[in-house]
Amino acid sequence: MKIDMTHGAYRTLQLAAAFRRKTGESAAERHFDIFSPGVLLAMLEEEEYRAAQWLAENGITRELITDAMPFETMLFETMPRGKISARNDNDQTAFLKNGVIIESRLRFYLDADVVTVGRLETLLMTAIFNAARRLHEILPHVLFSTEHLLLALSLEEGETGSFLRNRHLTPELLLEKITQGEQAETFSDELIPLEDETPKNHGENVFSQKLKFTIENAAFSSFAMNAERKENQAVYRILDASANRAMEAIRVLEDYVRFGLNDNKLTTSLKQMRHELADALREIPQHARLISRCIGADVGTGIEGKNEYRRESFNEVIQANVSRLQESLRSVEEYGKIAAPHLARTVEQLRYRAYALHQMLFAAVNPTLQSHDSHKPSALSERRKRIAIARLYVLLDTRDSEEEFAELTQSVIDGGASVIQLRDKNASDRLLLSRAKKLRELTAKTSTNKQRTLMIVNDRPDIATLSDADGVHVGQEELPIHEVRRIVPPEMLVGISTHSIEQASEAEGSGADYIGVGPVFPSRTKQFAEFPGVELLKQTASKIHIPAFAIGGITPDNFPLILATGIHRVAVQSIVADSRNPAETCRRFFE
Repeated sequence: MKIDMTHGAYRTLQLAAAFRRKTGESAAERHFDIFSPGVLLAMLEEEEYRAAQWLAENGITRELITDAMPFETMLFETMPRGKISARNDNDQTAFLKNGVIIESRLRFYLDADVVTVGRLETLLMTAIFNAARRLHEILPHVLFSTEHLLLALSLEEGETGSFLRNRHLTPELLLEKITQGEQAETFSDELIPLEDETPKNHGENVFSQKLKFTIENAAFSSFAMNAERKENQAVYRILDASANRAMEAIRVLEDYVRFGLNDNKLTTSLKQMRHELADALREIPQHARLISRCIGADVGTGIEGKNEYRRESFNEVIQANVSRLQESLRSVEEYGKIAAPHLARTVEQLRYRAYALHQMLFAAVNPTLQSHDSHKPSALSERRKRIAIARLYVLLDTRDSEEEFAELTQSVIDGGASVIQLRDKNASDRLLLSRAKKLRELTAKTSTNKQRTLMIVNDRPDIATLSDADGVHVGQEELPIHEVRRIVPPEMLVGISTHSIEQASEAEGSGADYIGVGPVFPSRTKQFAEFPGVELLKQTASKIHIPAFAIGGITPDNFPLILATGIHRVAVQSIVADSRNPAETCRRFFE
């Protein structure tokens, strides 16, 4: 039997060889390199794949596995990754099961090439044989992945199979999850119970259930039938090619920012985008992509573009792959509207994020690029440095008069505020613009000082642009970051308020320069039904790499609670603006 494997399944089997029997093995057992418990342990190491996720969902951990297996025969020691036995796998193996010889001819393929793994123990080989045969009956052209290996382990007749079935990971459940993921249909009345052990005459494994579709009930999914049509095959072929190009482009960009620039923020953003795209592409059944793939008939492989095999600099590599990413995502989005509309919506958002990443990459690759003076750093780069070292961020409204506003602003500047935001939901456009220009005038005077107070406008990219602000800040219900970027100058900071770790992660991936996080405590300025509190700050400090300001009810008295979470930046409003001595109140945050 030919088994086409994914890279994840191949890596899992390779890693399984590192989990070896240490004591109690017989001469027959020493003949094998890979055992079922080792495969189970290896799955947990591959956290990105569905098998590991399903194990985690059922509370199965490494400790639980090693505790459950009998230690007198199943002690494990971890060997270095990649240290695989030198013995080659034999593709012809005969098994004796209940007096019936089962001759299995298993050949493993990876990207169309024959590969070898260590020798599989008899129970494991039998289980993989039966899982593969079963899957091919209901999902033509299966690409054997980690979840299919997990199905095989659930069919295994030894300790590992019993361990999984006793923890509710049964073949029935796993088949249902697999077929749901592949958009195939199964029918419960076609399942023969696991207890059926009637001997078969053709070398069938009598332990495991046999799933058959009769000719009358051979109801393939609507996708499988449509994929046979020429026009739909073309759609899936386009989607497959565009998806591959997009993933490859992200990896090229990620490698440079990781190993060339050592940029943690960009590396995290690109890795997150790559994982999100991989998850989104699950909307296209994997076998649909492989069925439609036809490299030999691709007329484009013989066309060579100008300078296709030559790059003069890192900048050219970045530019070429950013363009490849954006174009490929657009193609996936458009053709996804035919095959998987939900995929199209997701990819649209990824494409917008790719535009923001392009801007960030350009600034990272050209850190000293600017428009007027080649000896000065870019305005955006300088502003990002300032926001990164900022500690106190003060929000001000327009006040009753320009004199009162100017006096309050100057007091806040004198108190050492790093950032001042103009925020007034009730002010008219003209008043807001007038105060913004006044704020720009006052903060511009700090440019010669070490302090350098940044000026931000809340919610209004237009007012921020007209007043020459350093940045604009938006909320979750205002314009998304990629739309704000289309309005404001490229050197302007863009910040966003976040109220959960998911929103914070999305903001970082979307190219936000900083975030507000909270509300931590109740405040007089804004009303919230829930307060994520210090727990959200702890999560943010450990997972988010862009500057984060704690917001909501923060005072000099409770500021130490904020610092204890790992967050050392705060944004405040009424505690400063309504105090008798705003400058002194600001200074208390630095004590």
